[in-house]
Parts: sequence; C-alpha cells; structure tokens
Amino acid sequence: MLACSTHVHSETWWRLETTGFVVYTDVKQSDAVALAQQLKALEQLAGEYLPTVQDSPSSKPASSRDLEVLVFAKRRDFVRLLKPRHFVSFARPDFDSTLLMVAPASSRRSLLANLRHEYAHYYLRKQKLFLPPWYDEGMASLLEHVDITLTGHSQLDSAALFERYDEPLRAPNSLSLAQLLGTQSFLDWPRQRVQRFYGLSGQLVHFLLYGEQRGYGDRRPGLQKYLLEGATDLPGSLGISRRQLEREFRRYRKTSNKPTHEVPFDSDFQPPAIRQLTPYEVLTVQARAAEGVNPEAALERYAAAAAVQPDAAESWLSLAQAHLSEGDAAAAQRALARAQQIAPASSGVKVQQAKLLMHDCWLPGSQSCRTDWREASELIHAALDQQPEQLEGIYLLGLVDLYRGRADLAVNYLWIAHRYAPWVPKVNYHLGECLRLLGDSRARIYLSNAQHWSQEDTWRRAAAASLALLQ
Repeated sequence: MLACSTHVHSETWWRLETTGFVVYTDVKQSDAVALAQQLKALEQLAGEYLPTVQDSPSSKPASSRDLEVLVFAKRRDFVRLLKPRHFVSFARPDFDSTLLMVAPASSRRSLLANLRHEYAHYYLRKQKLFLPPWYDEGMASLLEHVDITLTGHSQLDSAALFERYDEPLRAPNSLSLAQLLGTQSFLDWPRQRVQRFYGLSGQLVHFLLYGEQRGYGDRRPGLQKYLLEGATDLPGSLGISRRQLEREFRRYRKTSNKPTHEVPFDSDFQPPAIRQLTPYEVLTVQARAAEGVNPEAALERYAAAAAVQPDAAESWLSLAQAHLSEGDAAAAQRALARAQQIAPASSGVKVQQAKLLMHDCWLPGSQSCRTDWREASELIHAALDQQPEQLEGIYLLGLVDLYRGRADLAVNYLWIAHRYAPWVPKVNYHLGECLRLLGDSRARIYLSNAQHWSQEDTWRRAAAASLALLQ
C-alpha cells in the first residue's frame, strides 16, 4: 500500500492501452475491457452523432494518444481525491493529452453513459468552434443517451433523453430558454438546477438537429453559422425570433415518437494491452487528476512519486510545477534544482526554468521583469531547438511576446499552440486575449471557451473580464 495519507486505496490499478487512448482504472478487468470497447466504438461514432464543422483543426498524428481515461471503482475514492461538487465526471486537459476522470456508477450501463458524456466534451473541444455551455452540455447529454452494442449497432434513445427532464419550460424553478442560452457558468449551481440545465440543453440540441423530421425548419445551417462565428444570438442565426424558437421548442418537447438516429459501426475489437500499474505510476496519474481541483492531494502525490523514484527528473519537474501553480516559487525552485542535477540538459528543465522566471512578471514594467522575459525567451528557444514539438514551449513564447506588448508576434505562436491543443483552456484564453488586443472579432469564441471549460477560478475570472471589454 502506498504511504500517502489521502491515498486512494485499492488492491490493483490497471493500464489498458490501444491506438488512440490509454485507460487507468481499478475496476475489475472485465469492466475495464468493456470501457475500452466503448471507447473504440466512440472513435467511429462520435462524428456521426456530434456534427462537426468543415474547418476542424489538424490535430496530432493518428499514431499519437491524446486521450487518457481515469476510471474509479469506488465513489469514496473519487470524492476523496477530486472533491467534486455535483459533477459525476470531468476532464483535465493538458498540452499532450486530455485526462478524462470518470466517476464510479451503480452499474456498467451507467458507467458507460458517464464515459460517453465526457467523451463528447473531449471530442467537441478538439474542434475549431464556439462551444457555449448549453451546446457543449447538450451534445454531451445527447451522446450519453446513445446505446452502443457489441454487435456493431448504435442508436440514440430519444425517449430516454426527453423523459429525463420533462418539466414544462414555464414551471416554477424551471429554466427559461433565455436563461438556458445565456448561461456562462453553472459550476456553483445546486445539483437539481444543473440537472435541469443538462436535460433542457440535450433536448434543445435534439430539436435543432432532428426537428426537421417532424415538420420544423432545417435549423442545422443556422446552428453551424452560430457556432463558427461565435454569435450571441441563436435565434438570429437561425433566422427566427426568440419567441418563435421558444414556441417551436415547447411544442416539440410535447411531440410523441421523437426522431431517433441509428449508426452501424465496425465492431471488430482488438483487445488492449493490459498491465498492472506500478506504485509510482499510480501516484503520478492520481496527482495529475488532482491538479487544479485538489492541490493538496496533487502536491502530496507528486512528492511521494519523487520519493519512490528520486532519480527520475520528470518527478521533480512535476513537483516543481505543482508548487508553482500554488504560488510557492521557493519550493518550486528547490524541486527544479533536483531535476537539474539529474538532467541538466533536459528541455523540460529549461521550460520549467523559464516558467519560474515568468512567474512574477505578468505585468510589464520593471527592468528586472524585462530581463526575466528575455532570459525566459532564450531558455524556451533552447528547449525548442532540442524538442521542436514541445507545445508548451511554443505557447510560452506566445506569452513572452504577449506580455511584452507584441500581440502581433504572439498571435502566431498561440495559433500554433491552439492548432495542436485546442482543448486547453489557458491556450484559448491567451489566444482570445491576443485577438482582442488586435481587434479581431474571433476573440469572443476563444475567451468564451476558456471561461466555460476551465476548472480554475483564475482563468474563468480572467476570461470574463476580457469578454466584458468586448461589450
């Protein structure tokens, strides 16, 4: 058993790996394989159920694995590590991958539904489009209600989607259409109101995608326009009034025999490679999951991982970053010094040195900060000479130029970072802020996404402040 006071106790943690994703879990192996089968099916089906736009980003090569999934067997372990409020699952995006954290469920069916919900967020956030909360959560709720069999058949269970929340729109405590569309964040809402938001968002998406099959107009072109342009007026993009949209949506919710959607897929499944995680790996993946939501647990696990493998430079770099994220530059410097002793020429060490220099210099001004920015830039360039695909280094060069007042240069680096890691909230924030300074109307798309996606108050507040300047 790992010596960590808030350790998630479990007999065995498994690692399942296949092309496209890795799963870490302590559920029994049969359930773990079922999760892997579901993910392989979703790789084929997500684009069929979640409409994309024509300008999707060129992401990483097909051979890369940019999705990791952490699935807990016991709810107490999930709660203890991640301290969720009322969300059954959520994601931790990083430059190299997105880590989906899926909560335990009472049955395999419910567990797979949770997985589909989070996979939808992962899939959508790889696209170059505006994702207002109602659309992001609505599409996730829709994919959650897709039944996928092992025989190559999938079908949207429209009846279950509409039975989940059937209160009238104008019922006491319900959400009006205006409230639904105007929601910017629901992280502090009570659980019941969040469930209303999920339910109504899923139903609105269903209406916009499939309403034409019941005699309503084809709303898909207008919806795509709204998403591509980052518009604030959905009815206007659809070419109708808000009153007409509300009237049609209210009538559609009462319609019996809602349209459904069926998609076959290739069910030939190659079993994943399975092995047991080492104690070091368990600590590391749990620490990554806890970052931003339970910093104390993240620091504790990174420190324990460094104690387990003290000669691994990566352990000390992760610990340095965790300390820096909590504002403890002195502790970060001590951890970085250990990493530097082990791997003095590492590109990761250079990037972390640059981040330490930049830490207290987010506002232009002093000569000291100008010197720090210059030294940081030199370190990052040296790191990129060693490892040109280091996305965080490219992003940091954008920050160097942005905070030195050179938005016209910064935007080039930030576009590259966004092209390959469009799911990272802080990349969206800084790209949006850069575009705002340049007077580019696309700023709203990226600032809005940053505000909605971030689990951290800092980025949500910063994005909200920048959006207010666009009004």
